[in-house]
Amino acid sequence: MLGSSANDAAADDDDDDDFVGTLLYLVISHLE
Repeated sequence: MLGSSANDAAADDDDDDDFVGTLLYLVISHLE
């Protein structure tokens, strides 16, 4: 749920946050 929210927010921004959001999403997905 948290990873999904971060990914959606990153996609809307389309900036450096996109990389951070995607990386965070991947990390959270891997941990879960």
